[in-house]
Amino acid sequence: MARIELAEIIDLDRYPLDRPDSAEYRMLLDAGKVALEKSALFSLDGFVRPEFSGLMARELEALVPFATRYDGERGSYDEEDHSLPAD
Repeated sequence: MARIELAEIIDLDRYPLDRPDSAEYRMLLDAGKVALEKSALFSLDGFVRPEFSGLMARELEALVPFATRYDGERGSYDEEDHSLPAD
């Protein structure tokens, strides 16, 4: 399979993850922080380009037989992991 560049998969014009020093990147992070504080959800509409969403879905579906179920309760983040920066 040919190498696929990040810009082919992600809309980097809307979500400038490749430009961490830009004002647009900072605005995206700020919007994310506000959304997460408000509703614990930051939805990135159109983040994955439509032509790749089907491919990604097929790759995930192929992995379903290897999935396991976890019936316990846990949060999205490990409260004890202090290795990540606060922001």
